[in-house]
Amino acid sequence: MRRVILINLFFFIFLYLILEILTGSLIFKHKLDCHYLKCNRTLVYKNSLIDNEKVIYKIDKYGFRGLRSNLDKIDFLVVGGSTSDQQFMNLDDTWPELIEKKFKEIGKNIDVVNAGKGGQSTVGHIWNFNNWFGKIKNFRTKYIIFFIGINEVDVKGNTYTNISKQGDRRTQKTNILDKLITLLKDNNGITYKLVKLLYNKHFLKNVEIVKYEIRNKNDYKKIKKKLNLTKEHETHLHNNLQELVRLTNKIKATPIFITQKSFRGNLVDSTVVSIDEFDYYHTELEIAKIIINFCKKNNIFCVDLHSTIKFEYDDFYDLTHTTKKGTKKIAELIFLEINNHKPNLFE
Repeated sequence: MRRVILINLFFFIFLYLILEILTGSLIFKHKLDCHYLKCNRTLVYKNSLIDNEKVIYKIDKYGFRGLRSNLDKIDFLVVGGSTSDQQFMNLDDTWPELIEKKFKEIGKNIDVVNAGKGGQSTVGHIWNFNNWFGKIKNFRTKYIIFFIGINEVDVKGNTYTNISKQGDRRTQKTNILDKLITLLKDNNGITYKLVKLLYNKHFLKNVEIVKYEIRNKNDYKKIKKKLNLTKEHETHLHNNLQELVRLTNKIKATPIFITQKSFRGNLVDSTVVSIDEFDYYHTELEIAKIIINFCKKNNIFCVDLHSTIKFEYDDFYDLTHTTKKGTKKIAELIFLEINNHKPNLFE
């Protein structure tokens, strides 16, 4: 009897492993990495950072926010990091969605789809083409808006070089159980899908946001050393921009680069101040210049939001991610720039 039970158990485990492999993405590389992209995920937050409201963060089966038209009829695809994704805001309050609403106000039914992923720089954006967009059947977009700048250099002054997701902050696991759990998540097979389904159905509840520390101007301090971006930094970013243009053109879309600005560093009475010892002010300024010079040399339409937008302290809740007020400023500026540059867009 014991032998029969063991044989049946072994047979069940064997069949389950086959099912896990067949439904997963580690072996079948044509499938999306839905653990990273958060496909078919709904998270609910109680947002104490922005008006203490309930936030529903919903990602569709393709890893997008705000897709309403067919996959082959997307007008603008927004690619960026957490400042584009805006995970802790309801969809209607995000700047890509606000841009879509502004187009509708002038009689243009434009679909703006959010493909922002937290932590990504241009390195992660390059990864997206072969490992995300290229795996979605019938995917088409007329324009890709790259909202870039603040993630290009880390706080030690290093650039990101590995062509990977680069926004996925999972650390290397040493415990066997942790490794197995990470493997099951990465595979996104039957096991992870079932757990996610049960969680969404029975355990999804409001989560108090504690991820970000609220920062303000009182956190600033004078920095002694100013950062000068090296030729290596410039070459690295230039090569990434060139590759993004090539990949965008390859799918018959048009790139639009938009520079970024945070309030992590600032200029007060000709003195550079920062929230820590890193020179964010000059770093973001120099990166924006590199992007705009690249656009001018290559005749690419870009928006220099960094030099144009006028932010205030209450436009941010952590000096990097914007409040509703700051988000509206971003949407208004980008919309005006695009509409003024291409007033007959899609007519």
